[in-house]
Amino acid sequence: MNRTLHAVAIAVLIASAPSALSAAEPKWDKLETKHYDILHSCSKTEAAYLGEWMEFVYSAYAWIIKVQPTSEKFTIKLYKDRREFLAYGNPEGAGAFYVPWTKTLCGFYDKDVVFPFFAHEGTHQFVHMAVPKMMEIIPTWFNEGIADCMGCSKVINKNLHICLFDTIVSKSRCQVIQKALREGKAKPLKDFMALNHQQFMQDADLHYAQSWSFVHFLFSYPDVEQPKRIYPNGKYKQAIVVFFEEIRKETPHAEAWAKALAEIGKTNDELEAEWKDYVLNTLPGLKPGDAYVGVRTKAHPRGGLEVVELVKDGPAEKSGLLVGDRIIYFAGERVKTTDEFVAEIKKRKPGDEIELTIVRNQRTSKIKLVMGKRED
Repeated sequence: MNRTLHAVAIAVLIASAPSALSAAEPKWDKLETKHYDILHSCSKTEAAYLGEWMEFVYSAYAWIIKVQPTSEKFTIKLYKDRREFLAYGNPEGAGAFYVPWTKTLCGFYDKDVVFPFFAHEGTHQFVHMAVPKMMEIIPTWFNEGIADCMGCSKVINKNLHICLFDTIVSKSRCQVIQKALREGKAKPLKDFMALNHQQFMQDADLHYAQSWSFVHFLFSYPDVEQPKRIYPNGKYKQAIVVFFEEIRKETPHAEAWAKALAEIGKTNDELEAEWKDYVLNTLPGLKPGDAYVGVRTKAHPRGGLEVVELVKDGPAEKSGLLVGDRIIYFAGERVKTTDEFVAEIKKRKPGDEIELTIVRNQRTSKIKLVMGKRED
């Protein structure tokens, strides 16, 4: 999987989704929850785990969208793993995607990596069921920004907390938009909001990051995130509510946004200046010159972090680290989560030599790694 798995491919698969309609499919079992019919080839326990997650997510959808879909149940096709998912012709860059003409959400089971993308793509499913003309009337920046904030979520004390910054997607998007703003490459909000879907996808990495950052800002400002709240209650949250209500009425986008601005008592220029300052000076982020390793990881069920992807010619690849290796210790510190791993990296500077303890093919070994220097 390339590094943009969580950036664009999952959310834009309408163009490649016909492969998901192939007549050849696994032998499905069926699990029902209150709002979902889950056709699955994985175990019943795994399907139930996704079902519980999606019911949490459904409640969050209803809170944001403020409208209930019809009583028709939502359909999910859950493949047992990525290998099977790809074997049946689904897009290689995807973990989950929504097919609007069948109203079906498709993906594979991997609770550590893919579940947030079910939440993202499930947003499109929910909105489509609630607002059938979704693709025609809802601007892409808003649709994808809301979906990203739904994907940036965690279950805490049996409640889904959304719009969190401490997630893989948020941190990835943040790096992209911070770099674009520093280099003057982000579009002015007025121009950005006027992009149609095709124009949006022409620079998808940047536009997804700009969508996430702006909607996250509206939900959370002035905080980076609000983890103690189930749903964020930022200073400009009401702009989202008013804008969506107007869009549902098929109010022209510019007029709908003008009403949203009036609701929060801001001009577009004032809000844009606050958003830029928030992204660059409030949100955390890795800056040029910081130390980096050049690896993407996920939590491993046996402990430590499994290497999922390596940056070509990056420090990790040069050290001899391989995809599939399991990192147990980083510079003598045990690492169990990606956040712990990132925290350890931030303690280092470029050129530092550190020792990794890894498990490869059930054998433990140590390798040396020289920290690289982030260039962008």
